[in-house]
Amino acid sequence: MLKDFVSNAALLIASFSIMGVLFKDKPINHSSQLSSKLYWGLCFGVLGNILMTFSIQINATTIADLRHLAIVIAATFGGYIPAILSAVLIAAGRILFFGMNESSLLGAIGAVLTGILCGGIATLNCSRTLKAFIMNMIGLFIVSIIFIIRIDNFPILKNVLTIHYLISLIGGFFAYHFFVFVVKSYEVQYQLKHNVMKLKETEERFRLIAEYSSDMITMHNEKAEYIYISPAVKEIIHFEYTELLEKKWRFLFIQMMLPKQKTCLKKHFMRVWLNQLTGTVRV
Repeated sequence: MLKDFVSNAALLIASFSIMGVLFKDKPINHSSQLSSKLYWGLCFGVLGNILMTFSIQINATTIADLRHLAIVIAATFGGYIPAILSAVLIAAGRILFFGMNESSLLGAIGAVLTGILCGGIATLNCSRTLKAFIMNMIGLFIVSIIFIIRIDNFPILKNVLTIHYLISLIGGFFAYHFFVFVVKSYEVQYQLKHNVMKLKETEERFRLIAEYSSDMITMHNEKAEYIYISPAVKEIIHFEYTELLEKKWRFLFIQMMLPKQKTCLKKHFMRVWLNQLTGTVRV
């Protein structure tokens, strides 16, 4: 039985990675759009039904699994809507897949009740970790009542409850923190993607401004080399873009100064020649 519960917990945690990939563009939090909450609620509902498929058979009609953790995680991160939606789907799956009987009816009622209570706790003003723990304990309490009603054999009941509480608390702890990691990872990726798009928009605006500006706009790297020069360079200093690209600013300065230097030298030598003609020593 312990092995089956561990497998159920491993399946729960592994499913979070798949869910994160499927909905990486729809991050889940209490302020997410309604469509995102519905997507995640549906996903957690499907996950709960998968966990039931790999449940532990206690007796002819009673099964044990960690489906309540799917509702807990849905409520913790998404709030009331994903919690209720996932709970309703799990309740429907309990009846559809296992038939209409007392155990199925109790399981369905327990799932819906767990969703309602967890959704309410999600609105409390306390840390997310504390809310997840409280939700987990509520889910375990509801499951315990169902087991007490359905299991007549006390040693079996004691064994089931002990293992169920142990795996639910440990598995819930790891499931919660792993899902935190998944959510934060994809939030970072989503934010990075958003920032890249903003950067591209900014670059496009800069390009339009630079290319249609009558002023010469330049950009340099750490070596003071030109890495961008606006088209106005040709009109202002009569240089082509390719002549200055990857050249240092001193190159442009020297090229611009050369004509002036030639003019100054000509004037200087002219004064020297005139002074020599007039006999003036001072030059």
